[in-house]
Amino acid sequence: ANQHFSFCWDDEAINSGYKRDFQNKGQQELIKILTAYRDNFNTFASAIPGFFSLDKDLRELYFIHLHVIERGIAVEAKLGVEGWSYGGFMTNWIITHTDRFKAAVSGAGLSNLESFYGTTDIQGFMEYYHKGFPWISREIYRSSSPLTSQFKVKTPVLILHGEEDTRVPISQSEELYQYLKKTGVNVKFVRYPREPHGLREPNHQLDRYTRMLEWFNTYILGKEK
Repeated sequence: ANQHFSFCWDDEAINSGYKRDFQNKGQQELIKILTAYRDNFNTFASAIPGFFSLDKDLRELYFIHLHVIERGIAVEAKLGVEGWSYGGFMTNWIITHTDRFKAAVSGAGLSNLESFYGTTDIQGFMEYYHKGFPWISREIYRSSSPLTSQFKVKTPVLILHGEEDTRVPISQSEELYQYLKKTGVNVKFVRYPREPHGLREPNHQLDRYTRMLEWFNTYILGKEK
């Protein structure tokens, strides 16, 4: 069925040499701008262990949305945000810092970096980028955790996560769900059995995108299922 949404993403792969094929010239121009942005920023950030780029990435996303709004691709009053893994982390960061988006879908995202350290399989990565263990660099871990934000979340959130995820354990989404539920946010949590960090079973992959479109139809376009 035809769904009335335009999708724009900031793909980390853009900066790693992997390029998607874009038919629209405006999208190609946007990719060039973002590639230059990331090249300059990553040169700066990679030289500083402990520097996590959440605020920088948030400003980059604002830049993207201003660009697509100016081009008439998107309407400011009807913006949604969705992401998986680091994209889920950024989605969690966004909803705990702004109500710009009318709906959000968070997939396999981090919410509490202190508890994440004790359950993930990438502890060395966390130690490098956060200047040590969480009991030593506690403020860095906490300041990068969406759940420590004092912002009152208003955005309806759909949470998706695989139950066998060892990279970002499902406990991260369980914490987020409890936080949103206890603070009165409209939230739904979907667990995928047998699934690791990325969904592999075709029926689960289809379910993910079906639920995302239904969530956006409901909370952005005001349509019922």
